[in-house]
Amino acid sequence: MSKPETFNIDFTEAKDYTTFEGIGGGALLKQNGMYAGVVTKLLPRKTAKGDGMMYVVVTLSDADEKGQQIGGNVMCTGKDRNGDPMSRQLWALIESMGFTQAQVQGLAANGVQSVEAAMQLLINKPCHMQVESEVYDSKETSKVKNWITVAHYNEAIAAGAHRQPRAAQQSFTGTAPVASLAPKGTNGAGGPPSLLNIGGAPSMAPSTDPLARIQSGGLKI
Repeated sequence: MSKPETFNIDFTEAKDYTTFEGIGGGALLKQNGMYAGVVTKLLPRKTAKGDGMMYVVVTLSDADEKGQQIGGNVMCTGKDRNGDPMSRQLWALIESMGFTQAQVQGLAANGVQSVEAAMQLLINKPCHMQVESEVYDSKETSKVKNWITVAHYNEAIAAGAHRQPRAAQQSFTGTAPVASLAPKGTNGAGGPPSLLNIGGAPSMAPSTDPLARIQSGGLKI
């Protein structure tokens, strides 16, 4: 009969224990399309090249997917292959919260700030996005493809074009997807952001001039 294994446990390590809550954001929505939600979690990360980014988790507020959580990476530092700043993804996220192009450009007055200051600015803020599903390692999940303006979101709803079938649904039903109202290469990882307002004032504009507010951490918007 083999001798049972034995070992000691260092219980002093328990002082650093924290409950694992998970980052979330892995839901599969019934359809692709334009959605509204609130930023509920942020996780700073770095790419293999060392560029800074945040994984952003959004809790959706649309009635048909209310409470579902989806996520997406938002680049904050580094340059793309054309030499353009990848931080355009962060500016597009901020614009999707109801701020104007001029207000986003006004952020330049803050100079260099920590990612922690940016996270304090973004958490619990409403935002708008284009969502598409993707398959990775045989699992289909919904991801943020582009951050869109409030006007973009409202226009898509008015045109009845805010929902499209997922790719997997198209293969079974043969239904062609409704054309997205988001311009090619708009806000986020898909290409340079479009900072043009598309008709009308945003319906979810901040209640006060954001450039006059000072967030904790010293970051102004």
